[in-house]
Amino acid sequence: MTSRARLVAVALACVALVGLFVGGSRLVGSPSFVDGVSVRNDSEFAVLVQVRGEDASAWTNAGTVRSNSTDRFDEVADQGRVWTFRFSVQGVVGGEFETTRAALKTSGWTISIPPHVIEKLRAEGASALQ
Repeated sequence: MTSRARLVAVALACVALVGLFVGGSRLVGSPSFVDGVSVRNDSEFAVLVQVRGEDASAWTNAGTVRSNSTDRFDEVADQGRVWTFRFSVQGVVGGEFETTRAALKTSGWTISIPPHVIEKLRAEGASALQ
């Protein structure tokens, strides 16, 4: 094989690899994000907020919402049609809240920690230490 033929073969191999990379990344796709989700917390606790879609094992930390405040978490991964939020304080899980993407959009991407979650955190002895 001549040096010119080798050069052409290497160039074609590189083009093929780039094509595989671009095509593969389009098949796999990258996650999409929503601009942000705000969480209202009417409790004395700093609450860790986690979120998942339909995969029950795929929890993602959104962040911690301060006591008696509303905090916004920017660029949250889009969980799809159904979103489930889980709330905990220092390892004590207070409960979950499930909603739809459509309902979140209607609410301006804002949720409130449900009262039953706050009650459970108190009953489980969660600490209000900040």
